[in-house]
Amino acid sequence: MATIDLSTYSFDAMVFDVDGTLVLSAPTHFKAFSLALRDQYTSMDEEWYQQRQGLSRFELLTALNQKNGGKIDVARAVSDSESYFLACIQEVTEIDAVASIVRREASHYPMAVASSGQRSSVEKALDEVGLLSFFTIILTADDITACKPNPEIYITAAARLGLSPSRCLVFEDSDEGITAASVAGSTVIDVRAYTVG
Repeated sequence: MATIDLSTYSFDAMVFDVDGTLVLSAPTHFKAFSLALRDQYTSMDEEWYQQRQGLSRFELLTALNQKNGGKIDVARAVSDSESYFLACIQEVTEIDAVASIVRREASHYPMAVASSGQRSSVEKALDEVGLLSFFTIILTADDITACKPNPEIYITAAARLGLSPSRCLVFEDSDEGITAASVAGSTVIDVRAYTVG
């Protein structure tokens, strides 16, 4: 697996997405969605899910509901899938190429989390892999009015760090997240180049 070289970037802080960036959680999320939807006698195609991993839980299930003709109780599916995910949290593992940067650089740069996930699952996932203590600023879908690709979460993260977004180096794994960070004015590293294949 390739190492992410930070030497060519100019920045004063780092901001990290979580799912797919710091932790490998997509299989566990898909399992949780499948269990929640099974309870409503429906399902989600895995390829369809993989193409939309940058969406928040609510946005993903709302899109599925529209696709399925409005047959899903979205609020119930959001709550149930979150519960199922937390019940399976031990299946989540860290993504070494990115997690190693946090461990190595935490004493040198301020760091924040900016995730479209819900706070409970984001914090539990980070705690599961031993990364939670590295972050004092954790922003999630619960803290903003518009999720990625809207830039709000990255603008807010930079403000909490006391910096302009242009001074924040962002680590992302989804098209939605990359768009959000880019529109905010941050430099973005697409970690898929280092974690896929």
